[in-house]
Amino acid sequence: MHYLINKIMYISGKTLIYIGTNSAITFVKDWITENYPELRTKVGVFTSITPPEEKREQLDKKIILSTTKSCGAAIDIYGLKVGIILDEPFKSEILAVQAMGRLRAEDTRFIECVDKGFRPCFAYYQHKREAIEKHARSMHEVRMNSYELRETVGRMLEERSKRKNPFMYLNPGERIAPFMREEGAKWTDCIVKE
Repeated sequence: MHYLINKIMYISGKTLIYIGTNSAITFVKDWITENYPELRTKVGVFTSITPPEEKREQLDKKIILSTTKSCGAAIDIYGLKVGIILDEPFKSEILAVQAMGRLRAEDTRFIECVDKGFRPCFAYYQHKREAIEKHARSMHEVRMNSYELRETVGRMLEERSKRKNPFMYLNPGERIAPFMREEGAKWTDCIVKE
């Protein structure tokens, strides 16, 4: 999860994370808010456990946790830039294309997390791969063994500990700009007054 949060935290726009069950969604939301307290008000849950009067508000959050059933047909999420299949294994090519179709903006990303150790999940991914390649502008796989993943996350967390939290120090009326610019080897947070 650290790897994914680090990848999406500074992307302008929203991220929709598909997770298989409501209990797993609750677990992931708790994990995010515990490990990234600056995101505690920016994580929404859009499922059957969300009271109907709060559902629309959940789609305005930076990170939206849902299932493919709850966030299925006729749900339009303005500003959606990233779609992630985290823990909702399915074989359907049609469902994969529909999940990708939620991303209507320019410069979007669709990520499917696959653990090759779970053979059915890997088989589902392989079955959908051709449909994903056909509908995506480009596709590449990032393969990491558990050692590489631990090392990468360790470096990310070390870098995070050295940076001040960009959300923590915002004044009322300020927001993180919808872009970041690279200066040398470091990324600069762009803060804009509204």
